[in-house]
Amino acid sequence: MDFILSEKRKDVLVLIDRFGVITNRQLEKFLPYMNFNTVRRARNQLKELGFIEEKAFGRRKVSTVTKKGSEYVGSIMTGAGSSYANLQHDLTVNEVVYTLVRQYKDKGYEVKYQTEREIMREEFLSLSYEEIKKPNKLRHLSKEVPDFSLEMNGQILAFEVELNRKTNNRIEKKVNQYKQSVEQGTYTRVFYICRDEGIKKHVDLFAKGVNLDVSFLSLNELINEEEV
Repeated sequence: MDFILSEKRKDVLVLIDRFGVITNRQLEKFLPYMNFNTVRRARNQLKELGFIEEKAFGRRKVSTVTKKGSEYVGSIMTGAGSSYANLQHDLTVNEVVYTLVRQYKDKGYEVKYQTEREIMREEFLSLSYEEIKKPNKLRHLSKEVPDFSLEMNGQILAFEVELNRKTNNRIEKKVNQYKQSVEQGTYTRVFYICRDEGIKKHVDLFAKGVNLDVSFLSLNELINEEEV
């Protein structure tokens, strides 16, 4: 089935599969070696093949990978199930990934990123048979991994993007998981990118409670949310 897609069109599908959902504008930013028409024609073919679906989100068009498309790529092997309620968060994460990778590369760093879907797939494959059979294990797993990670200079950095204040129980559970991950050497540092100071203070309170060193970044200083 490899003959179906050209190299560039497969690049488009691979990128959509990595993020699960992505705007057309973000596709063009992550694939600067392709022009607008090349990306547009790729999307059209991928839709015809049933590899992606497109939907409107406000004024934006969003591409979502299907199970068929993900299986064609052969890495993550699942369709994206992002709900409308989560779309703003997911698309904001995409924008943050692009911005940070660009900033670090501009400073001369070699940097690789992993998306939440890629991290989840790795975690899922590491589970025992007994763990995999647990009800809703995959859904719970999505709450246990970072929004994305960056690898550079031998360090693996975990990132959370917080647009809204979470419940005390969710924050407490998350920082405890990060505490364990840092102690086990899974991640070198943990970053929280917060929309406002109130969210930052809330996370910081629980992080200090478990003696977890968290680095904070301001979302508004990284990106313009209106352009997501």
